[in-house]
Amino acid sequence: MIYLYVLITLIPSFFLWLIMHELSHLFMARALLDVTKYKIKLYPHRVEYDSQKFFRWASVEYWINKLPSPKQQFAVSMAPRIMNIVACIMLPLGALLSFSTLYLVAWYVFWASGLIDFAYGSLGSSAVCDTMKAARAIDVNSGIIKIFGLIMVIASVLITLITNT
Repeated sequence: MIYLYVLITLIPSFFLWLIMHELSHLFMARALLDVTKYKIKLYPHRVEYDSQKFFRWASVEYWINKLPSPKQQFAVSMAPRIMNIVACIMLPLGALLSFSTLYLVAWYVFWASGLIDFAYGSLGSSAVCDTMKAARAIDVNSGIIKIFGLIMVIASVLITLITNT
């Protein structure tokens, strides 16, 4: 029964994190840049970049009047990491809650979906990957950004496991 509930909550959580991820890019772009038009694709598709096609679960495309500064590009690329860090903090806090089992499972599945988004983003190596774009924007080794993300995910999982035993 519990496995069915996990599956039932996992699918909406995946799509919620997909939407939140793309909207965070858009909100940061609108806050920092003069966005004139945008298009969000919340379904699997391919995007073209430098004459190559890349698979994306979802994407946001926006048009701006002038090129962003490196710091602005970094901020837009890394915007979903703010929510991912919140997920890393919230997941272990489930041990402090006195919810019924079903609500607690939903809690863990939702926040763990944020950790999956964080880990997936930290492992990416394609040219259209957020971490690669952010690293190019500020001219740092992408490994630094990726390792930070993976350490945050691993720490959150370990703390969650320790506090729930």
